[in-house]
Amino acid sequence: MTKIAPRIKLTVYRSETERLYVQRLEFLRCAGEIIRWEYECWKCRLADGLFYVPDFRVIFPTHIEFHEIKGAYTREKAVQKFKIAAELYPDFIWKMIQWKNKEWHTIYEI
Repeated sequence: MTKIAPRIKLTVYRSETERLYVQRLEFLRCAGEIIRWEYECWKCRLADGLFYVPDFRVIFPTHIEFHEIKGAYTREKAVQKFKIAAELYPDFIWKMIQWKNKEWHTIYEI
């Protein structure tokens, strides 16, 4: 049986929480649950002069999701931008995922 080695790019992530999430995504990729993931690859235009960059685009065999990763606390402004992006781009699944008490929790799914 061939093993698939994790491919963690030598990327600098904006937070330790994002770096931890990469490990989760690599596990899912090696298990065949996702095709691939990309870090901060899309800049969404929300309004004139207002943009939002989701943390991860996750490619599944049947759909695409955008994941916003948060630590123990979230700022209301970040939640608002996330919800606006989900409303403007409804063809994707949007998830805000939080690392709290050493577990991943989906706090919003749109």
